Amino acid sequence: MTASPFLLLIRWSFYPVLLMVSTLSFLPVPEDSIVNDISDKLQHFAAFLVLAMLLDLMHPRLYHWYQVLYLAAYGLAIECVQYFLPYRDASLGDWIADVAALLVYGFTAPWLRSLPLWRDVQR
Repeated sequence: MTASPFLLLIRWSFYPVLLMVSTLSFLPVPEDSIVNDISDKLQHFAAFLVLAMLLDLMHPRLYHWYQVLYLAAYGLAIECVQYFLPYRDASLGDWIADVAALLVYGFTAPWLRSLPLWRDVQR
């Protein structure tokens, strides 16, 4: 049985979202940006929660704790790169927010995978 175009779009949206998160992580943030009005830690949490879900949908047979480790390493790499960018600040707190989102997803993934909608998407 082949997956519908919608399901393929969901599965393969991980890479564009990863590219978007990477780009936004390395660009300067204008002072008057709406991004500054939203909590930085909340932005990190939301981005990594979405990345975890998309990676899980893309690779449903990969043990979800490996996915958590891969994305935690990615978050740490972002902070390391930001340390060397003069217009960005590296923050352990940002990485902790990333890991917190991954842990929340890691602990809820078995429950999510049991939902009928989630099972349909993972076929």
